[in-house]
Amino acid sequence: MTIELNILSARVTFEFGGKKPAKDEIKSGKDCGYENRKHAPPGLASASDETLVDEEDTFNQQETITWIAGVGDVCHSAILNTTPSTHQRPTKHLPPLSEKAPRTSPSKPPPLTHHTTLQRHCAFWAPPNTSLIYPWHIYTGFQRLGFNALLCLWAALTLPLCASYNTQSTWIPHPLFAINIDNMAANRHGSSTGTYDMNGELDERRFEAVFEKYARGGEYLTGRDIWRVWKDRRCANDFFGWFAGGLEWVAMYILLWPEDGKMSKADVRGVYDGSVFYRIAERRSGGTRT
Repeated sequence: MTIELNILSARVTFEFGGKKPAKDEIKSGKDCGYENRKHAPPGLASASDETLVDEEDTFNQQETITWIAGVGDVCHSAILNTTPSTHQRPTKHLPPLSEKAPRTSPSKPPPLTHHTTLQRHCAFWAPPNTSLIYPWHIYTGFQRLGFNALLCLWAALTLPLCASYNTQSTWIPHPLFAINIDNMAANRHGSSTGTYDMNGELDERRFEAVFEKYARGGEYLTGRDIWRVWKDRRCANDFFGWFAGGLEWVAMYILLWPEDGKMSKADVRGVYDGSVFYRIAERRSGGTRT
């Protein structure tokens, strides 16, 4: 018996042959001791010596399915007097199981050398090669900027009390109220312009927006403009933010003290990134920065 199947573009032909009596392969119910067919099991009761079963099933394949690129990844090619396609899937050459990959220890991350804008703003008060600012550092820093002794003392007392605990790496306060500038971004407060982002970097878009709105696109801010900035940026019931934001603007104006009453955009930017502090300190000391 021959069966031919046509599936899509593949054609397969099967041939079945070779029959012989079942008595050589399957015992009849009589040979199993069941003289009466009525008492024999159903399978044996229907069996007889003349039942034919397949002695052997031969499978003659006229065509084989081989791997050929394209057509949905399935094509066919006749193998009669032909050779199969040589196109094969790429195989990965894996190392033997006996070979173990060498263990490599993960390299340590490089030391952090980048400082955010807020950290550079505070670095003027920190001694070289350290990130801790103590109250006496604040006093001497404001003194270098030209503030009188009373304002320097007031800043040395209030700033550590307000900013020290938030910058600590533990829940335990620093016994000397030192400020850690590595965590200075934790000291951002509300009712501000939002010029410092969450990481303490300078947000140029917000910085420019202050001058676009309150300086009417100009390159400077006056005392009246500063008042409008502080008034519009106040958040509800944020009394600490009101006080801190107002104090920062007043201290900036006193520090720059423009003769014409106009704080330029370059000087305001210098306050945010801390560069103007070094220029003022050098100008007052008469030294030259190297």
